[in-house]
Amino acid sequence: MALINCPSCGKDISEEAKRCPHCNRRIKKNKFILPVIIVILLLIVCVGVFYGTKQYQKIQAEKRQVQIESLLVQIDEFYAVLDFDSIQKNYDALEELHYDVSKQREILDYDRKVYPDAYAYYEAINDINDKLHNGDYNSLRELVNKMKNPTENFEALEINNDSEIGKYINNIRGNIMYSMFNSEYVNSTKYDLDYYLTSQGYAIILETYTEELVKEKFPYIESQK
Repeated sequence: MALINCPSCGKDISEEAKRCPHCNRRIKKNKFILPVIIVILLLIVCVGVFYGTKQYQKIQAEKRQVQIESLLVQIDEFYAVLDFDSIQKNYDALEELHYDVSKQREILDYDRKVYPDAYAYYEAINDINDKLHNGDYNSLRELVNKMKNPTENFEALEINNDSEIGKYINNIRGNIMYSMFNSEYVNSTKYDLDYYLTSQGYAIILETYTEELVKEKFPYIESQK
C-alpha cells in the first residue's frame, strides 16, 4: 500500500486513510485531478494536430505555388520557340494543380490556327523587301505577284488582340501602307511595273511600302532565325 505525506503534519500515512492517525487531520482527496489532466492532454494533442495540419497545408500551398511558377516560366520559354505541344502539356499540368488556364488555352488554340499563314505573310513581305533593297529580281511584277497568296490568306485570318500573333495581324492590317500596297500593286495590274523607263521608280515606291511593313516584327521572331 502506497504512502503519502499528511498535508498538515507531514508524516507518512496510507493513501487510503481518511484521517491522519498522527494529527487527526481529515485527508481530502481530489477526485478531479485525473480527468483534468486527461482534458489538458487532449487539448494539447488537438492544438498540436491543428497546428501540424496548418503547417502541412502551408507547405503544400508553397510547393504548389513553386510548381505553378515553374510551369509558367517554361510556357514562356516554349512560346519563344513556338513549341505548341509542350505549351499544351504545361497547361494540362497547371489544370491538375487547379490553376485556371481557360483563357490561355483559347489563345493557344488561336495561335496554332493563325500562325502558319501569319508567319508566311511575314516571311513573304521581308523577302520582297530584301530583294527590292538588293535589286535581286528580274521582274517587279513577278516579285509583287508572289505576295498575292500570302496576302489573301493573311486577310482571311481572325484577329484576337489577347494574342501576340493576333496583335501583329491587327497592326499590319491597320497600317495604311498595307492597304495602299495591296490595292495599288498586289491586287491591281494597272501599272506596268517592268516598263524600262519607270521600273526603277516603281522599285523605289514599292520599297517604301515594304520598308514600313517590315518594321512590325513578328512575335517570337528570334526563334525563327
